[in-house]
Amino acid sequence: MAKAKNGPEPLWKIRRGAPRRFESPELLWIVAQEYFEWCAANPLREEKLFAYEGCVTRDYITKMRAMTERGLCMFIGIDPSTWYSYCKREDFQFVCEQIKAVIWEQKFTAAAADLMNANIIGKELGLIDRKTVEGPDGGPVQTEAILKADEHLTGLLDELARLKAGSAKQG
Repeated sequence: MAKAKNGPEPLWKIRRGAPRRFESPELLWIVAQEYFEWCAANPLREEKLFAYEGCVTRDYITKMRAMTERGLCMFIGIDPSTWYSYCKREDFQFVCEQIKAVIWEQKFTAAAADLMNANIIGKELGLIDRKTVEGPDGGPVQTEAILKADEHLTGLLDELARLKAGSAKQG
């Protein structure tokens, strides 16, 4: 697939006509590979300004395009609900899992190599680092002891204030 003159052809313009039907998993795999190749051949372009010795130059840098299931759907001309239907079909399950694995691997390795935003990709891939605070045996955190200590400290401070006030009257 050829690139447009000023960058890649927009994804939404690639497929036209009626939604595609795939008679076999092999046909779906072939068009998925076309999508993978399109992503590699059409990186995103970011305009940058460079300054050197007072001269400002405008240029473009390329950035890796993340593969996505929705991007695949747009590329091959099907609705995401149709994609999910194919994935549920027994004869298409293996190829759908292969396609998902390629997409997952591309994003994971690119994020690990700092070629994509690791926070965004990590969230999408379900790799969020969550910390949970639990009490004994996974139960709720117990705060009784802290509250009692707080009450005791308040009592001591009140007693100290009372003693100070008493000693000031005597002195």
